[in-house]
Amino acid sequence: MSRSRSRRAVPEGLKPRPAKPQQPQRALDPADLTAKGRRESPWISAHEAVGYLGLGSLSALYRLIREWDLPYGRSGRSYRFHKGQLDQWMVRRSGALSVVRSA
Repeated sequence: MSRSRSRRAVPEGLKPRPAKPQQPQRALDPADLTAKGRRESPWISAHEAVGYLGLGSLSALYRLIREWDLPYGRSGRSYRFHKGQLDQWMVRRSGALSVVRSA
């Protein structure tokens, strides 16, 4: 036994809600895409940060974290570094890199 639902009549004073305007999608910059067509993340791993900063080892990177307040985030047990924050840090703390690179 099935019941059919009857549609209620909309009162004359009410108007249907207008549809939400869709926001235009931002055009993809080809420089943001990796070889597989995905967007490149601004977050990099500790190993990638060593190369990005031009350091010789992970221990030099961890030394910068301890002694020079290198900005980082954590994802579980691993360190993650935002490229934009690393760039800003390098401008402010250019002396730190020369100290660690020479050691």
